[in-house]
Amino acid sequence: GQILGGAPAIVLRTDPVRAGQINLAAQPQSQIILQVSVPASMTGPLGATLPIVFGANDAGFSAEGAIGNQTAFDPRAATVVITNARNGRGSVFLGGTAQPAFNQPPGTYTGVITLTVAYP
Repeated sequence: GQILGGAPAIVLRTDPVRAGQINLAAQPQSQIILQVSVPASMTGPLGATLPIVFGANDAGFSAEGAIGNQTAFDPRAATVVITNARNGRGSVFLGGTAQPAFNQPPGTYTGVITLTVAYP
């Protein structure tokens, strides 16, 4: 979404419109390890960077896939979760804070977030 220069833009993991959501599937009621790799900044026009930070509660997991029913975790550290007992599905939700400078160049900024899912 749009942000203003000099004003941090906070996206909560529970925000139904702006939070990131990754749906996954595994064996029903499986214990899996989630490891999220998050960038320190996003890259924009002419190489401009936009710092982005993630805090201890900026990620969440829901075996039901429901944004309103998730357990928070720190996206900077691996966490173990259990998939849905019926269908093996689950969803990871992600928020964070963009920290634009007062003179942040306008434009589109992108960054790569990688979710690694593994069986212990």
